[in-house]
Amino acid sequence: MGANIQIYNDISYSTASGDTPSLVIIVQKDSGGTGGNVYVDPSVTKINATIIADGALMNGISGTPQNWLQNDAILNSRLQINGKLLTYNTR
Repeated sequence: MGANIQIYNDISYSTASGDTPSLVIIVQKDSGGTGGNVYVDPSVTKINATIIADGALMNGISGTPQNWLQNDAILNSRLQINGKLLTYNTR
């Protein structure tokens, strides 16, 4: 069964040596096309990870995707991703 992931907090860390460790987040759809999306809460400002998703990376409030064309206030904070972003459709 496919799944989605919801990120509600910053993902930021370092090792004792000061190197940035590698975190990879993989989100897949199932054979029926369900899942594969990454929902990021608007309060999140930093993600130190490589994200690979069959679906999309979307801004979300309470787990529900928001239409930023009708509500541009949800775009007030900047999201910094330190890593790679590979998705089918990022919005």
